[in-house]
Amino acid sequence: MRFAMATVWIAAEAAGYAAPVKLTVVMLNNSEASRTVIVSAARAARRAFLAAGVDTEWILCNRNCPIPAGALRVTILSRPSKSEPVSSLSVAYSLLCSNGNGCTESYVFYDRIAALAETAGPLVDVALGCVMAHEIGHQMGLAHSAGGIMKAHFNSHDLLKAATGMLHFSQDDGRNLRAAVAVSNSSVAAIPAVTGQGAENRPEIDRDE
Repeated sequence: MRFAMATVWIAAEAAGYAAPVKLTVVMLNNSEASRTVIVSAARAARRAFLAAGVDTEWILCNRNCPIPAGALRVTILSRPSKSEPVSSLSVAYSLLCSNGNGCTESYVFYDRIAALAETAGPLVDVALGCVMAHEIGHQMGLAHSAGGIMKAHFNSHDLLKAATGMLHFSQDDGRNLRAAVAVSNSSVAAIPAVTGQGAENRPEIDRDE
C-alpha cells in the first residue's frame, strides 16, 4: 500500500550561513487545500527559514504515514471545530502533543487563511506559508515579535512582502531559532521514530526540485 506522502524540497542556500541547521516539518492535510497550494506554501515558508539560517525539509502527508524522529507537525484543517481553543480571529494555534512526550504540534485553518489572503490578492499559498512558518517558530520557543514572521497578526502589506521574499524572522528571532534547532537536532538520535507502519512499508519519497 502506498501512502500519500511527498517531500517538498527546493535547492537553495541560506545567504550568510555556510552550513544551516536542519529542521523537518510534517504537514498533515485534512483540508480542501490542493497539493499545489501546499507545496507552494512550503516553499514560501522554507525561504523564510533559510533567510534565518535554518534549512527545512517539508513532508506532505494526506494519510497515515511514518513521522521522522524529531519532526514537527502542522495539521491543515478546513476550519476550526467548536472544540478548537481559538478565538473568532485566530488562523492557527500550537499546543503540547497528546502523547505526553513534551513535543508540540500546530493546527492551521485553511478557510481563515484564504480569507486573509484575499486582502492582498490571490496569495493563499503565501499566507499559508507565513502562518505555518509562524507556528513552527512557536513550536521552537519563539514568542510574538513587533515585526516579521513572528508578529501577532499578518496584514496585506505583510503578505505582499512575503510574496517577494522580504518577510523574514527578525535578527533576534533568527538567532534564537538557530539555537533552538541546534539543541533539538542534538537530541533527535535519542528519540524513536513514530511510525504508522513498519519500516518495510515506508512510502516512496518524491522530491520537487
